[in-house]
Parts: sequence; structure tokens; C-alpha cells
Amino acid sequence: MTGFQEEEDSRVVFDTPDGRIIEVRAAGFSDAKAVFDYYQIVLPSLAWRNVAAPTDACGGGAEFCIMARRDGEILRLNVTEIKQSPQKTIIYFSVNPE
Repeated sequence: MTGFQEEEDSRVVFDTPDGRIIEVRAAGFSDAKAVFDYYQIVLPSLAWRNVAAPTDACGGGAEFCIMARRDGEILRLNVTEIKQSPQKTIIYFSVNPE
């Protein structure tokens, strides 16, 4: 999403016999609802199909979360708005095998 940058040293990538495990965080200044709305539109165009997120999928105080499935992988996006100065929004991306 425009205006967001990957947080330095947040990327973790593993290839396992069951598939990829990827975790990364990005920070920016759009509000959490705008981020959620953006990814609700963009992910299907990238062949990710939204799936119902369990109530505990957001965890860690995230305001919004999205779970999507593609080619045997599950993508989770947790979106958290940090209210203290400097105010920012954090997106936590996670890809795991199903």
C-alpha cells in the first residue's frame, strides 16, 4: 500500500517441506480502516480468496484482520493503529502453509 514501508529487520522467510513461512511488518500513516478497505479490494485481484477469520485471528490488539487462501497457503494481515506519538499504523503480514 502506498505510504507504507517495511520495518527494518522484520522479515522472516523459511522454506519448509510443507510450504513457505513468511512474516513481515510495514508501517505507515493511513488509518487502520483505510488499510483494511484497501486490502479487501486488492487481495482478490492477486488471486487471494478471503476466508472467515476466527475471532482470535487478530490477536495482539489489532483493530482489523484479514485471512485469505491461495494455492495451499493462508495469508493473515493484522492491522493495528498506534495512537501514541508518532501516530502510525502497523500491518503484520504472515503467510503459512494450510
